[in-house]
Amino acid sequence: MHPRLRGIRPPNLYKRVPGGGRGHASNPSFKPQSDSAARMKLFYFVVALMVVGAATAQWQDLIGPFVSKLSGLWKEGTVDFLGHSCEYSVKPQISKFKLYYKGKVYCPGWSNIVGNSKTKSRTGAMNGAIEDFVKKAIQKGQEEISF
Repeated sequence: MHPRLRGIRPPNLYKRVPGGGRGHASNPSFKPQSDSAARMKLFYFVVALMVVGAATAQWQDLIGPFVSKLSGLWKEGTVDFLGHSCEYSVKPQISKFKLYYKGKVYCPGWSNIVGNSKTKSRTGAMNGAIEDFVKKAIQKGQEEISF
């Protein structure tokens, strides 16, 4: 036994019962020292169950808006660009624990050029992809003229 614990006795958990001695499991007159402690534990347990139940109900209410917010991060569609129908897509990407958006613009049937971008904003990703598309188109046009 540790030297500091030598004079310390464990708490008396049982009431003295008539007839002397302490009550124990085989003794039918066994009584815990305090019924109020057992009632308080039961009360705390019931309250904890009620709180967890309420939190679970609130969690279910949050799932719908969370899913709709998450699905709103992806965006795809068509845009009219210089009289041609072009397709675009914006997708989220996590890089180094930060949220970025990857933009992509291409015009099937008109050109095989694909504009790409990666920015921190959704609209910036689309605008950057269009800008990249135009730069690549100008560069390709200059290459064709020089030959």
